[in-house]
Amino acid sequence: MSGIQAITPGSEHLFERRLDERTTVIMLTNKGNSKRLEIDAAIRNILVGKPYVLPKKSGAEKLYKTIHDAGIQTALHLYFSLKDNQDPDYDLGESEIEYSRVPVALRG
Repeated sequence: MSGIQAITPGSEHLFERRLDERTTVIMLTNKGNSKRLEIDAAIRNILVGKPYVLPKKSGAEKLYKTIHDAGIQTALHLYFSLKDNQDPDYDLGESEIEYSRVPVALRG
């Protein structure tokens, strides 16, 4: 396996080539804190016919949109609801929230 992962201002990318599997995955994004490693693992499993797990949705993006559409109080309610119920669909982990555009009020 040979590969490169890099983060440059405004973008992240992953280039990974596996000669034994005869596969190459190239991923480019302008989104910070992307789930590129989890996405890469899912793509690799799909390519070889194995079961795969999709990464969780961004909790930070959901909260940011809620703040924009409905206000900070609604977003706070949503955050605690998702966190208390341990919603399996959304990533509310520290790195997800920390590296997002979500205001400090939601960061704990």
